[in-house]
Amino acid sequence: MATVRKMVLARNLWTNQWAECKVEAMKPTPSIWLLLFASASLFAQDSPRGKGLNDPLLDKLVGDWNVTRTFGNGQTATNAVHGEWVLQHQFVELHYRDTATPPAYEAIVLIGYDNIGRRYLGHWADNFGGAYSGDGFAPRDKGSNALDFKFDSHHGQIENRFAFDPQSEAWTSTIRQTEQGEWKLFCRDEFTHSTLR
Repeated sequence: MATVRKMVLARNLWTNQWAECKVEAMKPTPSIWLLLFASASLFAQDSPRGKGLNDPLLDKLVGDWNVTRTFGNGQTATNAVHGEWVLQHQFVELHYRDTATPPAYEAIVLIGYDNIGRRYLGHWADNFGGAYSGDGFAPRDKGSNALDFKFDSHHGQIENRFAFDPQSEAWTSTIRQTEQGEWKLFCRDEFTHSTLR
């Protein structure tokens, strides 16, 4: 009986020491953490996700613009829009502000490209809040100077067409929405460069 008890105690002691040894062996040292972090950083730089978007059409949105907005009812508004690449060159951000002081209207539009779905993504957010924000998608048509975004919103379907005119180097943005089953013009924005380039 004493021999069995000694064997059990010896086994338990050996098992506990082995478990402690395994735990010690698995504890990463600071140098291992540094090596893992450096490897992850290098992988991120080499991966396609780490590379900026190269899109000549979206490049044409970059700059400062004067935008005249004409609503479907004939009223007009003037906005200043600044376009720049953001988020490590993945999206063009268009920052709209009306010319009132302080601005009564402000919006941010992010336009990027979904290389898995092979389509453009447009995200509108403005000071009317989340209920009026949305994501739209536009097919990629090589050789086209237009992006035709389609949105589904709480208020019906919306289409937003951004079209670039190479001769004038200007953009138009036309937004249409459905009202009681009919497509109606919400607004048309005409972009002109705010300064000569």
